[in-house]
Amino acid sequence: MRAGVRRLPGLLLRPQRAFHHGKHPSSSARYTQISTLNFSTPNAWEHCQRRHFSTSPKDQNPPPEGFQEVLATLTKIRARRGLFQEYKTQDVFAPSGMSWLANWLMFFDLNRPQKTQLDVVEFIQGAKYAMEATMMAMYSREFADFVAREAAAPGSLKPDGEAAEMVQRSLETVSYEAFKSFVLQSASAGIRAEMKKIEVHSAHLLSVQYERVAKRSTTNSSGAKVVGVPVDERLKLAVLFRITEHVNVTLPDSNGGEEVVVRENKAIWQFESNVTTPEDIDWIIEPLHLVA
Repeated sequence: MRAGVRRLPGLLLRPQRAFHHGKHPSSSARYTQISTLNFSTPNAWEHCQRRHFSTSPKDQNPPPEGFQEVLATLTKIRARRGLFQEYKTQDVFAPSGMSWLANWLMFFDLNRPQKTQLDVVEFIQGAKYAMEATMMAMYSREFADFVAREAAAPGSLKPDGEAAEMVQRSLETVSYEAFKSFVLQSASAGIRAEMKKIEVHSAHLLSVQYERVAKRSTTNSSGAKVVGVPVDERLKLAVLFRITEHVNVTLPDSNGGEEVVVRENKAIWQFESNVTTPEDIDWIIEPLHLVA
C-alpha cells in the first residue's frame, strides 16, 4: 500500500520497495491477514472475502493446462459477460490508455480459478477499509511510541497495542524493520508525524496476476520432472487508490508546535490469497509504494 512521494520532512517519506510478486506464503515474510483486522465497519472485509465466492464440488482432477485451460476460461467469460459489463459500469477497472484490452485481460485472469469466483465490487470495498486502517496504524503516535520503547529495551519487544500489532502484520519482515528504523531516525531528527484522517476518493483494480504454486517439488532426486503434482491457485490483485492524507507534522524548529499537512496522493496496494477453494480465501496485504 503506497502512494505519491511527497517532499515533506523525514517520516512522511515511506521506505519503498518495488512492485513485485512477493514471497511464497511458506517463507518468513509477514503479511497482514485482513480477516483478523478490526475495521471501522465491523466484519466488512471478512464479509466480502468469505461470502462472495461460489464453488463446485471438490475433486482430485488437476486443473486443465495450456490450450484446454484457455478454452475453459473463455467459456466461463462468455457466461459471465454481463458481469464484465457491470464492472465497467461501476468503474472497477483503473483508467488505461488501452482500457478495453487491459480490462479484458484482468477479467480473464479473475476467471482462471477453477472453483472460485470473486465479486470484485465487494472486494474493493473491503480493500478500502484495509488500506485506511493500516495507514492510520503506521502513522500513529501509538506505533511511534512503541518503536521508541523497543529501541530503549535490551531486545525486541512484542507489539503491545493494536496499532503496533497491525503494522507488524502488515509489513514483511525486512520492510517492518526498515520502517521502524525510519521512524527512529525521524524522531531523532526532531520530526514526528501523525496521520489524522484519510479520504479515499477512488479505488480501481490496477492489475490481476494468477499463478499456480506446486504443493511439493516438481522434480525428483534425479532431476526428472514429476507429473501430477497438486497445485494451489493464487490471485494477486493490485488496487490503485486516490487519497487525501491529513497529517500533523512536528518539525525540529517548531518548538513543539504542529503543522497540518494535507496532500493528495495515489497509492498502490497488492492483495494476495490462495483461491483454490472458497475455504482457502484469506487475503493478505503487501504495501507497495507511493506513485504520484
